[in-house]
Amino acid sequence: MIHIFKTNTFFKQVKNDLGATINSINNGNLLNFKIPLPPLDEQKKIAEILSTWDEAINLTINLIESKKQFKKALMQNLLTAKIRFPQFKDEWKETKLGKILKEHKIKSDNKSEVFSVSVHKGIINQIEHLGRSFSAEDTSNYNLVKPFDLVYTKSPTGDFPFGIIKQNLNPFNVIVSPLYGVFEPINKFLGTLLHYFFESSIRTNNYLKPIIQKGAKNTINISNDTFLSRSILVPINLDEQQKIAEVLMACDDEINLLNLKLENLKKQKQGLMQKLLKGEIRTCYVKKAM
Repeated sequence: MIHIFKTNTFFKQVKNDLGATINSINNGNLLNFKIPLPPLDEQKKIAEILSTWDEAINLTINLIESKKQFKKALMQNLLTAKIRFPQFKDEWKETKLGKILKEHKIKSDNKSEVFSVSVHKGIINQIEHLGRSFSAEDTSNYNLVKPFDLVYTKSPTGDFPFGIIKQNLNPFNVIVSPLYGVFEPINKFLGTLLHYFFESSIRTNNYLKPIIQKGAKNTINISNDTFLSRSILVPINLDEQQKIAEVLMACDDEINLLNLKLENLKKQKQGLMQKLLKGEIRTCYVKKAM
């Protein structure tokens, strides 16, 4: 029965019987609704089929969480040299960020799209992910971000009170707010290591807190030169940089594929539920979720 209340047919009946602006349903309303029901045996089969999809969805959710925890532990060890690949013996060095990143100060090319920076999704298209653009009408003074550049937002968000730092993993140029700092890494692999290093709110806050001045209304006062002034521990061997970057990117690829699978399972279940409960397809023609 619970699945029926999630169908478009049920919502259409609510709208038709009670009006589009109704915000609650009482017992009297609910008891008056007419719900098409299949024979009892088929009801049981429908419940079993939908439960199979629920199991597949929950299994995928748990697998995603497990992969995220594995990646988190891997980052903690690989990015601090607690665990190293045995083929690499070179020392790691405390290196100023200014030796790894260079502010390039390139302005808009007047053809790249405006992107935002998200804690969880990185550098993303505003319209696709936020539903609208928050950019100014004139974007000629916006900063250009090339592939593999890093962006520092200088604005508090959630667990990142001093701002977030993300690498442009898109294979094309974008533009971002002129309030953001944009930096080119000396090589893309070191840039990717920094992307993952600053994925942790603890590491980001520990790096930024000593050099940040908070202004009125919680604004962040920090120059790009000051941002580059502190040091972090990094591998000096280019092959080791590449190996670490590739391993962590492979973790993200796995998580992204699982997220895509999860969305597909949810869509499959929703579409199947609509058709089964309306009798458009019968249980004998349905295969179980994979």
